[in-house]
Amino acid sequence: EAGYESFAELLSHIEGGALQPMAQDLRERSYFGLAQRPTKAGSLDWSRTAEELAREVRALDFGRYPNPVLLPKIDMGSGLLLAREATVEVNPPGRGAPGQLLRTVGGEMAVCCAQGALVLRRVTDLSGTAVDPASALAAAGFPEGSVLPAPETAPELDATVQRLARH
Repeated sequence: EAGYESFAELLSHIEGGALQPMAQDLRERSYFGLAQRPTKAGSLDWSRTAEELAREVRALDFGRYPNPVLLPKIDMGSGLLLAREATVEVNPPGRGAPGQLLRTVGGEMAVCCAQGALVLRRVTDLSGTAVDPASALAAAGFPEGSVLPAPETAPELDATVQRLARH
């Protein structure tokens, strides 16, 4: 969607000769194959950096188009929420352990990561209906200040997700 919206601007730069090519740093690139999916079935792993998680949330946002890959998930132990929009808070107040809920206010939630905090601005249930993170987390036993569970490593789950992604 972002590519579509910026295409007119790209064309005007091409026509005006204003493009300035930049060489890609091949050490910084990554590639996901057609059937490759994020690990842990997309559950957000708070032991990663907030920047990495925000990139993953953005990469899995297809806007108004159906998502054929999977959606990033917030594991609450007894249930899941979907992370639909995220930003990074570089120096969050009240630094805590990875997975600690720093705040749940105003329809958003901030979770401490290995580095920085991930601020989730749009959260839904599994059907896509918007939810208030504070209410959903409190109902699942996670008030502000508590620590969300770390997603379990399950190689067999990852293998199943990868296998099913081919179809």
